[in-house]
Amino acid sequence: AFDDQDNFREKTISIELDVDSSARAFNIVWLDPSSGDTISHSSLPINLNLNIDKPGQVQKIDFYYLSPDDKSHWFTYLQSPGDNNVSVTWGEGMDPGVYKLYMIVKDLSGNLLTTPSIIVNIE
Repeated sequence: AFDDQDNFREKTISIELDVDSSARAFNIVWLDPSSGDTISHSSLPINLNLNIDKPGQVQKIDFYYLSPDDKSHWFTYLQSPGDNNVSVTWGEGMDPGVYKLYMIVKDLSGNLLTTPSIIVNIE
């Protein structure tokens, strides 16, 4: 670093970053519905389909939705999914409105990862 008189001094420091590795152990992708989809109220309930590239790295998936009044609701879970493609049912008894669906995933080390939400509109 230099001061206003061009005097120079340097110091080396080490920084350790403790990065959550659970985000890198597996990938989860929503297949259906897609974010922004509009779903007819008469088609409820629907299947939520997702893909997990390394299901053996996942201990548990809890599924949640945010209702139109922004309250969070748990609706189901999967314990130790064995397949890459997973499906759960959602939407029975839902009123029309905009909902956000997301998951909290627990990996084999016990780390928790909250997925980005997808938005669905029930009409």
